[in-house]
Parts: sequence; structure tokens; C-alpha cells
Amino acid sequence: MYTDLIKRIAGERKRYGLAMQSPATEMEIQSLLRESTRKLNYNIDSEYETFLRSVNGLTWNGFLVYATTKMPIVGRTDTFIDGFVDTNLAFREVDIARELVVFAEGGDDQFVFNIRLQKFAEIDRVSLDVYEEFESCSSLLHHVLRRSLEE
Repeated sequence: MYTDLIKRIAGERKRYGLAMQSPATEMEIQSLLRESTRKLNYNIDSEYETFLRSVNGLTWNGFLVYATTKMPIVGRTDTFIDGFVDTNLAFREVDIARELVVFAEGGDDQFVFNIRLQKFAEIDRVSLDVYEEFESCSSLLHHVLRRSLEE
């Protein structure tokens, strides 16, 4: 599970005087579930819900896991964490990306679920080439958080 990695990131952020995003409220989660189903035709994975219940979006060391909606990074008024639905709507403007759901990004990589193949993967942001596949959303999030601590 990735909860230990969230704690490590929280510790690193604290060292630099940075707070973590608050957990998503039940109202925010329910709104995300409705919006994702309605606008993306995608039912949010329960592991992503669990992640959001511990931290509503995360940015660390060049990596970003999307929040329920676009929101300011804690302690900032000029920098935001992107929201899941809006980011995916923008991403899907490219025909080839319509079968993908993006959860996170880092550098030139995006971390996605391929609806057609029913697989989670790390892909190249431009070519959409698959670098690595994961058996679950939990595995994907673990990979993203681990990478954010290594970079």
C-alpha cells in the first residue's frame, strides 16, 4: 500500500515548511464520482477514492496526483493542483487519448488507466507509448509516489 509513502512525502514537505493537502470531504468525493460518470463515462476506481480521502491531490518533486477539483496548493494562492475531471476532459481533446483516464503526471510521463485494455500504465505524455503496466490503481499510485521520492 502507498500510505507509508504519503507519510514520507508529508515528512519531506514538513522539512521544507510545506503542508499536505487536506483529505477530500465526502461531498467532494461524491461530486467527483458523479462528474466522472457524467462527463467522462468513467467510474472512479475505489483505490483512487481511498487516496483522495487521505490527501486531496498531491504535488511533490515534479509529480502531481490530481485532486477532486482544481484547488490551490496549501499555503499558496498562485499555484494549483489540477482537478481529475477537467484534466481528463482536456486530455481527451486528442482523439487517440479518448480511451485513457489520467490520474497523475510527472515530467514527460502520465499515469493512466486504459479503458479499452482495462490496464493501468505509465505512458509517455506525447507519444503515449507504454513504459510500464500495473495490475491495480493502488500499484500505479504506489509507483508514482515512490518515483516522487526518488527524483
